[in-house]
Amino acid sequence: MRLIKCLAGALLLGFALTACQPEKKAENRSKTKYIYPGETWSKAAPEKHGFDSSKLPDLDQLAKDSKATALAVVAGGEMIWEWGHTEEYTTYIASCRKSILISMYGKYIDSGLIKRRATLADLGIDDIGGLYELEKSAKVEDILACRSGVYHEPSNGGDDETKPKRNTVTPGTHYCYNNWDFNVAGFILEQATGKTVYQLMDENLAKPMQFQDWHLERQKYGGDTKISYYKAYHMYISTRDFARFGYLMLRKGNWNGTQLIKESWVKEITTTNSTLEEVSGKNGDFSYGYMWWLFDDNGGRVRSNPLYHGGYLARGSGGKYLAVLPAANLVIAYKNADNKGEISGMYKVIDAFLNAYDTGYKEGDYDDPENENQDETFD
Repeated sequence: MRLIKCLAGALLLGFALTACQPEKKAENRSKTKYIYPGETWSKAAPEKHGFDSSKLPDLDQLAKDSKATALAVVAGGEMIWEWGHTEEYTTYIASCRKSILISMYGKYIDSGLIKRRATLADLGIDDIGGLYELEKSAKVEDILACRSGVYHEPSNGGDDETKPKRNTVTPGTHYCYNNWDFNVAGFILEQATGKTVYQLMDENLAKPMQFQDWHLERQKYGGDTKISYYKAYHMYISTRDFARFGYLMLRKGNWNGTQLIKESWVKEITTTNSTLEEVSGKNGDFSYGYMWWLFDDNGGRVRSNPLYHGGYLARGSGGKYLAVLPAANLVIAYKNADNKGEISGMYKVIDAFLNAYDTGYKEGDYDDPENENQDETFD
């Protein structure tokens, strides 16, 4: 009996002591071995992720020379340089929208809602003035690869001005950067899902990745529907949120343990469909996948710096770019809100960081003196 009373007393004392302890906040730890941003990006010294600050140029001057109004450089899941108005979202990202659109396609192809070998005729797609029968034989996969052979005028400008004449090219046989294809690709996705591109983006990307500056109600279409039925689905995204999308691609579609894009789809859309010679000529830099510009191994950039190998780029007119460079575990988002940016400016930023990267670096090598418990970030 005395033993029971002692045990009871000990338990009561233990509960009392526990109740007096301050409550510990739950740790917001990554579900994977990688670092991911939460509501905001964490920041780190370049050295933590293999970049030697002493080899970087003066960053303020670099930003000025690049002509960007905002820059976000992410390595290993942390912001190692942020400059300008990275929160600004009122400027659209121009043709970079296409690289976001294609990322969402895989889910609906897998579910069977979209059949990649369905033709325009199968889908009941026509346009102002009518499409030719040859054009109607183009398949969904031809549209996604920019090889449709349909050269109807798009509702918005910005495509290849030297495109062939209509009804002269068999679908699937010729690459041509053509906004009609991209706009119809948006329509096909909306037709299949019963949702707008923006609703799908909100559901599949913006909310799961906790975009900081996303406003669904601010998204709006463009284009003249008197020229073509199919509108351009312009996207209004901040530079720091665009960097999140780039980091999702770098992590092969996985976001903190959740596969938002199937890994095989990430690989497919960043694999060459149209060759270097077709896309940019023998002296160019890019081949083309599905709505991504790929740094080709036979192109000038990879030949000049092997760290471009495996990299790819989203490109938009006026200075909107997103580079994903797996060889350096690097993502760079660039925006010029005044539409005065140039790809040469983006290359200045990319090259500055690639030239400062230690190719022998392994994640975790850096001992951060300001964070003795940095290893707790990882599971």
